[in-house]
Amino acid sequence: MKECDYFITLNPDILLDKSNTLSLIKTLKHKQPQLATINLFLDKEELVTDDNIRLYPEFMNFIKTYLSMTVVP
Repeated sequence: MKECDYFITLNPDILLDKSNTLSLIKTLKHKQPQLATINLFLDKEELVTDDNIRLYPEFMNFIKTYLSMTVVP
């Protein structure tokens, strides 16, 4: 690969048309991220989004959840 190349990994159930691909490349050229993802839609009209973009819990949230769990004998 050259520095100007893009590597895209897709699941086999993803539909990506030429327009969306060109839009993605334009955004990548402008923002130049090291790693990126796209929002997925569940319909062809792109109205219903998939819940694929999530925030990971912070470490303290994990600790608070763990400490608040009750042990049942």
